Amino acid sequence: MLRQLSPPAWVFPGATFDLNFSVGQYWGNPVNMAAAIGANGSYCSLVQGSTSGNGGYAPDSTGIVRTFAAYYPRITAGCGLWAEGNYTNYALYSNDHTNGAWTKTSMTAAKNQTGADLTANGASLLTATGTSATSLQSLTLSSHAYCFSAYVKRVTGTGTVKITLDGTTYTDVTGQINSTGYTLVSVPAQTLTSANVGFQLGTSGDAIAVQFCQCENNNYPTTPLPTTTSTNVRGIDEPAHSDPGGTRPGMGQRVFRDLISSGGPWSMLQFGSGNGYGTGSGGVYTDGGVTVSGVASVAGAGGNGSFTAHGISSGTTSNTGNIGLNAINKIAGRANGAGVSCCLNGGPIVTVANTGALTPQGTAFTHMGLGNNGASGVPINGYTSRLVYFPFELTDSQMIEYTR
Repeated sequence: MLRQLSPPAWVFPGATFDLNFSVGQYWGNPVNMAAAIGANGSYCSLVQGSTSGNGGYAPDSTGIVRTFAAYYPRITAGCGLWAEGNYTNYALYSNDHTNGAWTKTSMTAAKNQTGADLTANGASLLTATGTSATSLQSLTLSSHAYCFSAYVKRVTGTGTVKITLDGTTYTDVTGQINSTGYTLVSVPAQTLTSANVGFQLGTSGDAIAVQFCQCENNNYPTTPLPTTTSTNVRGIDEPAHSDPGGTRPGMGQRVFRDLISSGGPWSMLQFGSGNGYGTGSGGVYTDGGVTVSGVASVAGAGGNGSFTAHGISSGTTSNTGNIGLNAINKIAGRANGAGVSCCLNGGPIVTVANTGALTPQGTAFTHMGLGNNGASGVPINGYTSRLVYFPFELTDSQMIEYTR
């Protein structure tokens, strides 16, 4: 007879699965952060990486940029499991300002700095040889909203450091950077048909290190998309659970088999952060025979929270969520014979009653996306820090307490 292990103290009481991505602690089954799965592959993990086959980068909470190979879930310490949209970096030679794509005026460049990803000679040293020195790259674009961002560290001097998207208006980032580590700085987005991105140093002799220079078709910066001779497009970024008959079979099927297939009661918590929390974006999604968004914990629709399960939506909470990377939202959802409920950030609980039996798991499920709604692409553009599933309905007091 097998002995049932008792959960460690950090697990939420009664949880079947408690996936604390931010600290790398997992209860219920493993989350494999190393083994590549390949397209439509299978492995013993509750979470699978994206099927796009692209490698990727993501920062941890200390600011170090970590590197991930194709098909790997991007999980970083202090943050969590990342999911972002398929944006494009149009700035060429993003790490190498010695290349002719960058026009230097009263500025010299050398590719000799250790980067934010700890790669030796992975970043460029920009040194001012005169006042208002610049290193700029001119880009021809289609009309869209674009932003410019880069990882920057001061090397010498105390003068002003500015960055620009259009070569005319400069944003002063002097107070944001330091000499001990890299800081991600950015310029507010503009709708443009051409850009002139780069840096300006106000004082001769000052020097900065720069890496992952990024002009992307988005309203805010995302994780690095390094380039050399051509642009870099992030593929659909969809880490996921999956079900036994889906295109991505794996241990994630247990979330369906052990919890959701019965139609309830069950509950979940999703803690996460992102610039993409808005209308339609959400923490957890399924396809198949439940609803359009299946099981979705969403901080969207103007920043409100909602939970949809088994054909019923809780409606939106009266309180609003937090918008912006590293501003955490905590959402609780529960489904039972009486209906579904949602609580956002410890606020008032919203409930919609059920008029019939809850819809059980459909046979058409192929995935349970985490932080992105599959190929339709409505990512949170950030990370899920913790995901918890319970085989019972949380009480009102638990929903409020757990999401404060």
